[in-house]
Amino acid sequence: MARAPARPSATWGTSAASVAAAGRDRRPKEEHFEYFYSGQGRYAFYELVFGCVPVPPQRKLSGAWLEAATGVPDAALEGEHLRLPGYGEGGPTLEIFSYETNLERPAPAANRLGFGHIALEVDDVRAALDRVLAHGGRALGQVQSRAAAGHS
Repeated sequence: MARAPARPSATWGTSAASVAAAGRDRRPKEEHFEYFYSGQGRYAFYELVFGCVPVPPQRKLSGAWLEAATGVPDAALEGEHLRLPGYGEGGPTLEIFSYETNLERPAPAANRLGFGHIALEVDDVRAALDRVLAHGGRALGQVQSRAAAGHS
């Protein structure tokens, strides 16, 4: 059964495990990205628009350890990993989580401090944007093409 898509509304975070793993050999390796989300259909947007694939199980986490790790009193969250497109079984995942209690966040803006974006390679940027918009996402600007120094 397909999940109902919803407009993304999220914040960005990192996990202590990822930071510790990256410090082991001093070379960062993308294991997963964590994205905090509110609303129904939080996974469907990424499955339908970008072709991400669920990696079970869905998780429900809570307890003193989570409160200590996050600094959030009475922390409780649930979520799922979604494999990013273009990678095999061991590829990086997008970890979509939703806290039981969320803080409000100001409207998105391209020049707001903090997380900026996730870049995924697609065959057609305009077609990908059309899929984002069709499933409730929104554009902050317009698609532009420009050669960048050092990039092909």
